[in-house]
Amino acid sequence: MAQLNPDWARGIDVSNNNGVIDWTKVASSGVTFAFMKATEGATWHDPTFTSNYKAAKAAGLLVGAYCFARFGSSSPEDEADAFVKAVEAAGGFDVLPPVLDLEDDAGMAPAELADCALRWAKRVEEKTGHKPVLYISPAFARVHLTGDALADLPLWIAHYGVDSPQVPAPWHDWTFWQYTDGGQVPGIPGRVDLDVFKGTAAELRGDKTAPISSRPGSVQPPKLSLHRTLYPGASGPDVQLCQRLLYRAGFHPGQIDGAYGPATVAAVRAFQVSAHIAVDGVCGPDTWSHLEASKQADRPLTGRGDTGQQVTDLQHLLNFHGASPGAVDGVFGQHTEDAVRKFQRGRGLEVDGKVGPQTWGALLHV
Repeated sequence: MAQLNPDWARGIDVSNNNGVIDWTKVASSGVTFAFMKATEGATWHDPTFTSNYKAAKAAGLLVGAYCFARFGSSSPEDEADAFVKAVEAAGGFDVLPPVLDLEDDAGMAPAELADCALRWAKRVEEKTGHKPVLYISPAFARVHLTGDALADLPLWIAHYGVDSPQVPAPWHDWTFWQYTDGGQVPGIPGRVDLDVFKGTAAELRGDKTAPISSRPGSVQPPKLSLHRTLYPGASGPDVQLCQRLLYRAGFHPGQIDGAYGPATVAAVRAFQVSAHIAVDGVCGPDTWSHLEASKQADRPLTGRGDTGQQVTDLQHLLNFHGASPGAVDGVFGQHTEDAVRKFQRGRGLEVDGKVGPQTWGALLHV
């Protein structure tokens, strides 16, 4: 039997199979959010999607949509385009992220299937600005997915009859959990899928004023993070993003290399201390939220002859932007000045070899 944290936000997911739904009754039952099937493949549209989406939102629920993948019959791009078009026609994306429901292997090898899912996700994110969530079961993932190509996508795990869901590699945690397909909710005839969000309703909404009982150490409620949780040893583009955000906030994660090593862990811990949130060196939803909300820290005018941490940071940033200063030694010498001039020239800035507000701003922009 699922062991659910009472603070977790409760939700459901539905399709045309659930019949006519009284969303006012659903909302009054304590359900906070609802995902609805919008499309299957590139050509099938759920006939109840638009009415359900609008009615649930009008009843005060947070609403989201999912596409059931059929990569054996259509391209990921065509499926993504059809999905986005359907959601936009129903009123557009709300607080909840777009979802790819991956249950059909389409007879593909794991690497090919993962590539299709990644192409779908990239297309949706390009068109909407929202990072999609991947819905899978542990059993499906074990057989049909290998490698870490999809590790950057937040996980909606479907796992029934357990105290807590099994999280398949390469993920370390889940964002949503579908814990039964046999739930009963007022306003819905018959059985319905039940879900939870691993956080409070306030977190899911991105509410900046409501208290969060599950995280008494937080200064303010964080928004839902659509980035995976980063642990020591993690690697990938999301680690690189974390490193860049740390630099923007005034911290020192070392080389921007996409590797979650000791320097990045130390910088995350220092940031967590400054943000008055749990200090564990792990970049989870709370830390991501605070990092993304942080403003650019003030940096001093830096030029030829300067030494120290600011110069080291500058050299790492120049390397990231393709303007190599030579050795990263914390000394602003000729090579660093040449690299600054190259960067300024490429960005259309005044080329003076000094790093003032405009050059820092361009270096630190994320």
